[in-house]
Amino acid sequence: MHSAFVTGGPFRWSRNPMYLGAIAMAVGVALIVGTWPAWLVPVVLFVLQNFAIIPFEERSMRHTFGAEFDAYCARVRRWIGSARSR
Repeated sequence: MHSAFVTGGPFRWSRNPMYLGAIAMAVGVALIVGTWPAWLVPVVLFVLQNFAIIPFEERSMRHTFGAEFDAYCARVRRWIGSARSR
């Protein structure tokens, strides 16, 4: 199996653009629905993604790509934004 490490396109601004999009859609639905229980969906999505799914994927990426992935993490935030000052 050949693996490619993609850092262009939306991955220049977020290490997880797909998950960010899912949360943005859930927020949009909550706004349209307009009830407080609808706001539980984006909160639960964030918690699951940030504390379970993404850490698992990042361990896999670190195992596969090593220092290249670490350098990418130093440049691009997990959710959105450019590199942190170090």
